[in-house]
Amino acid sequence: MSTLAADDEVETLRRDRARLSSVLQACDVGFFDRELPAAKAFHSARMNELAGRPNADAETPVVEWYARAHPEDLKREWPKYAAVLEGRAERFEVEFRLRVGDDSWRWVQARGRGTPNPAGGPPLRISGTFHDVHERKCAELALETSERRFRALTEAAPVGIIEGDAKGRFCYLNPLAAQLLGVSADERRGWLSVIHPDDRARVKAEWKAAFDAGLPFTSEHRVQRGPHIAVVRSYAAALHDEAHGFIGSIGAIIDVTEQRALQDQLVVTSRLAALGTLVAGLSHELNNPLAAALADQAVATHDLQFLMHSLRAGEKVEPEQLVDGLGEVNDALADASEAASRIARIVRELGRFAAPKLRPVRVELADLVRRAIARLPETLAKRAQVELVDAHAPSFEGTEDQLLLLVTNLLSNALQAIPDGRAGRVTITTSPGTQSVARLEVKDDGVGIEPEVMKRMFDPFFTTHAVGAGLGLGLTIAHTIATAHGGTLCATSQRGEGSSFVVEFKRFAAA
Repeated sequence: MSTLAADDEVETLRRDRARLSSVLQACDVGFFDRELPAAKAFHSARMNELAGRPNADAETPVVEWYARAHPEDLKREWPKYAAVLEGRAERFEVEFRLRVGDDSWRWVQARGRGTPNPAGGPPLRISGTFHDVHERKCAELALETSERRFRALTEAAPVGIIEGDAKGRFCYLNPLAAQLLGVSADERRGWLSVIHPDDRARVKAEWKAAFDAGLPFTSEHRVQRGPHIAVVRSYAAALHDEAHGFIGSIGAIIDVTEQRALQDQLVVTSRLAALGTLVAGLSHELNNPLAAALADQAVATHDLQFLMHSLRAGEKVEPEQLVDGLGEVNDALADASEAASRIARIVRELGRFAAPKLRPVRVELADLVRRAIARLPETLAKRAQVELVDAHAPSFEGTEDQLLLLVTNLLSNALQAIPDGRAGRVTITTSPGTQSVARLEVKDDGVGIEPEVMKRMFDPFFTTHAVGAGLGLGLTIAHTIATAHGGTLCATSQRGEGSSFVVEFKRFAAA
């Protein structure tokens, strides 16, 4: 080849490199070209700039670039480049950290290919591009770190964690969730399939209602694990994309099987304790009048038998003696009748406690209070001054007789809290409820209630009065009636300063 032709070829190559450099510079990409086996390579201005070197096209020793690569990355990525150098591969793509001028590290990507050697063996040259991928690589590494942390957290979590797609299929189950549901961690079945068939429709409806309203979902239900059934509590929240489209859900699941079994056991224990209290109360309340009735009946029977025996034997019985004998029999039968009436009253109180079906009518709280005050026994009425403060509680649906009994029981309880020999005060206030239909408050300035009594005062037959002085059902009946009318009954008390009982009537629902 002539010198002129060689010069033209060199000039053409120079122009081609200039054009390529200009295009790649516009794309923010550097490039390199290395003739083999030369120890130097051509590096574009952008490639030198990325490495913190002078911004100019230059021939640079290859070993210098090797020295700038992070040792860990060089060890990992070198085999890919070496495969092209040795002719075992045509192309390579590597990512590594490059030490820049200020001794900091920056992620870069190199892609290249070898020019095949017609004679075979290693390529004649290697050319490629050099690109700054630092931000993308840092984001990827941050995502990988976040993913590792998420996996470590979820796999160590004491609750089952579940992620589902838009069709309700499992996307992710941590080990505990897979164990609780009886499925494998990589199973992609629908989550409804693990729910007990009898609970499935309810849970699906609760799920739809919560997500349609934009609220978190929570439900307690059974799951079928082969032949075994477990009770779980599920929580979930919807996942949305940037356009607010539903793309799935993420939630947690907790096994409450043992907890529910314990609660059921406690309910049984509580019922047995209540039954014991009921039996003890009935024993105390019924034994005395029943014993009195039996004793009086025995006296009446004995006196009648004595008179009948005397008359049959032909003994002379003076009229006055006969009248006296019959009078004693009458007195004994009257005492027995009074004892039987007391037993009947206990039975009636038990019937009220049983809360029969209610027939609602429109009631006015203030009118009920006036009627309750008017029917107070004189012995109770004289214990305190009773005042009604009518703040115009709205009328509402309720059972009049039941509500009158509730007011009467609360009023009687307040009056009994006033110590003997002291003029007391009871204030009854009717008003609109803040979060209910109507509100009733009965407040006294009596002796107050001890904390240990507060805990049990609504229990059936629990009373601080002496045997025979009360059944211990007054507050229990009041609480039952309030609850039956969709309301609540609560109390506050300060020892020595009196007590306050508040009923909030929310919404009446007939049984």
